[in-house]
Amino acid sequence: MSSNTTYSIIAKQDRTFHVIMDSGGGAKAVTGFGSEHEATAWIEQTKRMRQMSHPKGNKPQTGKYCF
Repeated sequence: MSSNTTYSIIAKQDRTFHVIMDSGGGAKAVTGFGSEHEATAWIEQTKRMRQMSHPKGNKPQTGKYCF
């Protein structure tokens, strides 16, 4: 996925929420969130994890964990 990934939250009729991730090469759906808040939190966590796994200009460090 590119750094230009966009995220959209979709409210479904069954009262669940889906996140649509679109990185320009095709959209992917992550389904089954119980609330909009839960979907938003998942998006923010995903952005942080992706940023930590590919920091610009830095090589990944081995033997260290970031949470």
